[in-house]
Amino acid sequence: MGPLAPMPPLSTYAPAPAKTPVLGIVAVILAVLLAPVGLVLGIITLALAKGRTAAKVLGIVAVVVSSLICAGLAALIIWAVSSISGAQHVADEFVGDLQRGDVPAAYALTSPKFQAAVPESAFQARVTSGRAVFSSPHHRVSSNVSTSTNIGTYTDIVYAFDASPHAYLEVQLVKENGSWRVIYIDEKGTP
Repeated sequence: MGPLAPMPPLSTYAPAPAKTPVLGIVAVILAVLLAPVGLVLGIITLALAKGRTAAKVLGIVAVVVSSLICAGLAALIIWAVSSISGAQHVADEFVGDLQRGDVPAAYALTSPKFQAAVPESAFQARVTSGRAVFSSPHHRVSSNVSTSTNIGTYTDIVYAFDASPHAYLEVQLVKENGSWRVIYIDEKGTP
């Protein structure tokens, strides 16, 4: 089926996102597993200290460090969830506008780079030709976590449409001036 709009791939605008280092993943897993253990051991050490100053200090240090690690992990999880939810909202609104046939509203959600490459009339013509697909029920298939590069922050969301034949719409978004905007869309037969 090919791209919904004659846009070059996202890699034209930004370098390929860096892969998450394995060591970083291992460190996060260890922190998730060991922070609660350290907290419990610190509390037990404090309870059993009975007058020993060194044991009390060790227990307090263990409780404080473990609490800080737990708080940091909670903040990291909240940040990861909130960073993708804004993009999902924009992508959901974009697909909803396409389904309702509100092409100007969908086009307004695209980035200036997209609009410079694809005039609204060309976008209107392409969306109108794919109307049967876009008007069918859909659901979100996947959402990639935002990736920051030296050029910007990007994310990728894929929707499945229950059309015949089954179709998928990949929506790539970029965060510009604090707002998520659609930079690339691709309609395809497989995800």
